Amino acid sequence: MLAVDVGYGFVKAAAQDGRRLLFPSAVASAERHGELTTALGLRRPEHHVEVQGTGGRTDRYLVGEAALRAGASRTWSEASTRRDYAILVLTAAALLGADGETRLVVGLPLSAYVQRPERRALRESLLGYGAWVSVDGQDARYLEFTGVTVAPQALAAYLSALRGDPGLAGAEVGVIDVGYRTTDLSLLTPGPDGAAVPDETRSGSLDVGYHDVVDTVRQAVAERAGSIEVPERHVERAMRSGGMLTVRGREMDLRPLVEVAEREVAARIEAEARRLWGADLDFVRAVLVAGGGGQALASHLRLPALRVLPDAAYANAEGFLLLAGAGAMDRAGTQA
Repeated sequence: MLAVDVGYGFVKAAAQDGRRLLFPSAVASAERHGELTTALGLRRPEHHVEVQGTGGRTDRYLVGEAALRAGASRTWSEASTRRDYAILVLTAAALLGADGETRLVVGLPLSAYVQRPERRALRESLLGYGAWVSVDGQDARYLEFTGVTVAPQALAAYLSALRGDPGLAGAEVGVIDVGYRTTDLSLLTPGPDGAAVPDETRSGSLDVGYHDVVDTVRQAVAERAGSIEVPERHVERAMRSGGMLTVRGREMDLRPLVEVAEREVAARIEAEARRLWGADLDFVRAVLVAGGGGQALASHLRLPALRVLPDAAYANAEGFLLLAGAGAMDRAGTQA
């Protein structure tokens, strides 16, 4: 059983044996194979993937950081129609050591999950998919997804939090799951049997994520540098590696720009939480913050009882495994 959280920005995956991984959600066709890099004695950027389908054709891809370095853009389309989705899942599965028949749990933002046709389409796009795959020069192995179930993001993160703090069970809890493109918000309230249940009227997805921070910084860099074109990948790489970006031979400190942009995006998310949850926000046991974007923005959120989940980026993937282990995913898969 593998859990693969394919976000718009990053793929996060977890296996039942504790192994985890994260890489950017980007795919490009591989026209070259890194010979110039290896000629210098350096390791190629990850990942280089070869996929051979049942028809015998072999396709080569750059996935993750290697794809971004080659100029690939992330895909914004819905999960069930993303052409790169299966390649991202296949790469994650191979890196986690899957071999042969594999059961898979994937997720959707809340606004997409409540659309039954979207859940069904995503499940059917992966179920039965099989191919020989080799990642970064490893021996090729055959993988086939013989079981695929679809889980709701944010609620999976809530289950991950319960494992660390059982005292949250049955309490009123808010969840804010900030991804790269979208933010899921959900309010769980005490149910008749003592367990907290999602209030569907006050749960949903906001089309705001950490990408808005990156894009705001990118625009500010372009204006300060004289209206030049600034590829997003340069800004994102600089933000991940200390905040300094070389522009036309000069160093630009992005950290003040990032601070302003993060405050603006956090304010939008906070406003939506207050709108959705209203006065109940003052009575929650905790507001749980999940997602890589959530971890970055949490210090700017002014909400009561705020709690950032440990390893927030992996909270959904870990929750997927918990759902699968409890058998709930079998029911969810059937409903999808």
